[in-house]
Amino acid sequence: MTVESLLRFVIVLAFICCHRPSAWLVSPQPEPSRPVLSGSPRAAPRSRLDSETVGRREPAVVAGRLRSMRMLTVAASLIVFAGACGEVGEPAVPSAEGDPAVEQITSTTLSPISSALPPGSPIPVVTTPGLPMPPVLIRFEGTDTVLSVWSSCWRSGNVSRCGDGSPPVVPPDIGNPAEIEVVFETPGWRFSATAVPSGESCGGRSQSMDLPATGPTTHRLLPIGTAGDYTITLNGRSTDAATNPGDLATTFRWHTTKDGPNEAPSATVSIVPSKPGDRLSFAGELSARALGISTRPDGVKASAMITSSTGASMTVEFHPHPGLECVPEGSLSYRTDAEVGRQMASLGPPPFRYEVSLLLDSVPYLGTATWPDDEMSECSPCTRLRFNPPLPAL
Repeated sequence: MTVESLLRFVIVLAFICCHRPSAWLVSPQPEPSRPVLSGSPRAAPRSRLDSETVGRREPAVVAGRLRSMRMLTVAASLIVFAGACGEVGEPAVPSAEGDPAVEQITSTTLSPISSALPPGSPIPVVTTPGLPMPPVLIRFEGTDTVLSVWSSCWRSGNVSRCGDGSPPVVPPDIGNPAEIEVVFETPGWRFSATAVPSGESCGGRSQSMDLPATGPTTHRLLPIGTAGDYTITLNGRSTDAATNPGDLATTFRWHTTKDGPNEAPSATVSIVPSKPGDRLSFAGELSARALGISTRPDGVKASAMITSSTGASMTVEFHPHPGLECVPEGSLSYRTDAEVGRQMASLGPPPFRYEVSLLLDSVPYLGTATWPDDEMSECSPCTRLRFNPPLPAL
């Protein structure tokens, strides 16, 4: 090989190095993936150049005694032109300073729900501009206590995050304050509380109450039912006026010293008519809460007559929901044996009138409603029933 040929070869190498991306020379080795939330840009992965791969892809047209000379020349050329081309295999990465897209990736904040997730769960991360969910505080006797949230969904901007867990086996005990103020520093949310006698999570009588608002971000919790030792579960949910939609649940233990109001008894029926062409047909469900009477299965009978707008009707029977072992005393969770949705649709178009016959401890109660007129917006297709005589209260 002449000197002129060797110089020409070096010039070609320099041109390739400076004007072709490193990914053309070597297949990049992507760095491990990182969680990126919906709506967040992903930084371009860096490529790594493996020296072994470079050796394998080195041109192999040199033979004989000139092989050593050429290898030395190529190595020297790469060294000389490294400064002009930049570091081999490490394309320039934009600095985070002054670049909003890069700053969005590199600035992260841990979500407060992470402390309440089961051991071993991935820690949720929220990237700016998404703001983390504020803590849930309970305020009493001049002190603020932060509660661990064990289930939540939260959206801020275009960032959403959900985490589901289970109530703590041993909830925090807050003692016996007379009343509690619930503080959640974001407007447009409402709260309710469910009280179950402590130690009776399976089958214990439960009562729920909506919490009255005392300000844009505060609600008041008063004792529920007879004074005693209760496990309280707070449920928060956003309204249409909320800036940050979502929901949450948190639990604590409270020893109440005064009696509070009892939850009023209520019952709903849920039946979804199958649309023409639907492959699915759902069973009907009957639910009741806070009944002031025993709800043992041997003392309950339930059925319903369903009438369409055409006047055609059918009757269905309800039975205890199979597989549910922990139904609170005073509550019902019944369903039809058959998937009645398709049968219901065959009666004709809505509205449908429900007439529910409920026998409790040998006393008959008749509940009526019209679907979809009486459907509950927060529990579609739950339809609230009106009873005559009124259901027995606590």
